[in-house]
Amino acid sequence: MKRFVIKRVAASVAAFAVCLTLMLGVASAGTVSNFRAVRAYDGRFADISARDWYYESVASGYEYGYFDGRSAAAFAPRGTVTVAEAVKLAVTLSRVYSTGSCDISDGSPVWHSTYFAAAVELGIVGESEFPDKNAAVTRGDFAKLFARALPDEVYSPQNSVPWGAVPDVRETFSYAPAVYALYRAGIVDGGDSRHNFFPNRTITRAEAAAILTRIVKASERLSFSIAANPAPLSGDELYAACAPAVFKLELYLYDEKRTPEREDDVLIGYGSGFLISPNGTALTNCHVASNFEYAVAVFADGTSRDVEGIYDRDLFTDSAIIKIAGSGLPYLKTRDSSQIRTGEDVFAIGSPLGLGGTFSRGIIASATRELEGTTYIQLDASISPGSSGGVLIDANGYAIGITSATVVGGQNLNLAIPVNTALALSTASLKSIQAFEAALPYYPLKFPTPDFGKYSGEQALLVSRDDLSDEYCYRLQTESRIEGYKKLLGDNRFILVQSPDGQFSDTVYYCGFYGTYVSFGNYTRNGVTYFRVQIFTI
Repeated sequence: MKRFVIKRVAASVAAFAVCLTLMLGVASAGTVSNFRAVRAYDGRFADISARDWYYESVASGYEYGYFDGRSAAAFAPRGTVTVAEAVKLAVTLSRVYSTGSCDISDGSPVWHSTYFAAAVELGIVGESEFPDKNAAVTRGDFAKLFARALPDEVYSPQNSVPWGAVPDVRETFSYAPAVYALYRAGIVDGGDSRHNFFPNRTITRAEAAAILTRIVKASERLSFSIAANPAPLSGDELYAACAPAVFKLELYLYDEKRTPEREDDVLIGYGSGFLISPNGTALTNCHVASNFEYAVAVFADGTSRDVEGIYDRDLFTDSAIIKIAGSGLPYLKTRDSSQIRTGEDVFAIGSPLGLGGTFSRGIIASATRELEGTTYIQLDASISPGSSGGVLIDANGYAIGITSATVVGGQNLNLAIPVNTALALSTASLKSIQAFEAALPYYPLKFPTPDFGKYSGEQALLVSRDDLSDEYCYRLQTESRIEGYKKLLGDNRFILVQSPDGQFSDTVYYCGFYGTYVSFGNYTRNGVTYFRVQIFTI
């Protein structure tokens, strides 16, 4: 397995100066009239000029007391805003709107601790939200913070912006209601001619100043409308809209000590998956959701969430429904995959070789392809090992399949499981990974190899494992019981590749779907003859 290790280098950023000594006098609670200028802008920032589009916004932000510069003479308009700075701004606006002033001071030793405590109390952030408070805030999260900070009346709609009109903000994303509220209120109009919001980009100080100025000064708001049915999404717009709902799955075995830090746990493989609901319900392949002890979903923004369990999985359709920890998560809508057509443009997002967020495009080469008893969508969009479990989307960003496999010896003969197939699985009961595995008749971490002991009721007398194989020895078995085990192997996609002859004493079965060989036969050790089952995975 090829591994890539990327070291993240972080740099400290000075706190976003926000003036909180807003002595606004007596004002009625809960009104926009509480937002008032408290000082005059004197042209102090040498790095902005009247020619800049954001000049008036920065000047107004300074006058209203929400912005100071990075220094006495520099505003740093292109500097990024951190999560902590955005939370401080949101808390400030919320308090001023409600009470006419904000009396919260910087905390010690962590300056932003008081603002996060207030933000939690005000419902602006959740207690476990934003673990890296010094990270640059995304535009999507910035919108969420300010939508939560102020009541709906502050964002009274004045523009016609129907759902789906903002190309790169799907209504299924957690920040979509906030973003659309800002558009409809005239506080933002997008970053290009198509009104894309670019929710995953960071936000600059100049952009933040413009947004806050339009929030507190209704006269500065923008008037426009966006068509209900915008032009088809471009590739980059599709990626921006859909990638937040797709994750890389890192599959692990516990270290023998099972330390809470997990630092000695063994990474055994990668896969992909994607969310189909905001509460963490996700689709992947059965062969991905097998033979591990725990898994972590890593999203495009770098956040990680544990896999809480498995609802259901099916060997023959190679599909599984799993649960990712969290709520309010970005997710993809699904399309009836029985309605797709050969020749349609499609796009795949997954994690080939562990490279999360890889995006490829192609067409549906065959809307229905039957291979080895399984119905697939055949496509020519590139996929590789690690792409398994990723999403196949149509030109409108709807999930239509789960990228699953390639045909060996072909060129771009790639396969996806139709999304309808996976959605037919049950979500009635969520089981932990350990409980789900224990309830099935397979050897531990060797799905789909049937456990001879569970099948026969026999206790293994000897068990040994190494890097090459797992070995289980039982008392000698009858021919009828061995024949029953052969049938069970066949039922689980194993095929006979070697029968006993003068050269080989064991029977060998192979499951190409999982790269697993099972060898069994009589075996003598220390003068005792056993019935031995060996499992080799390549």
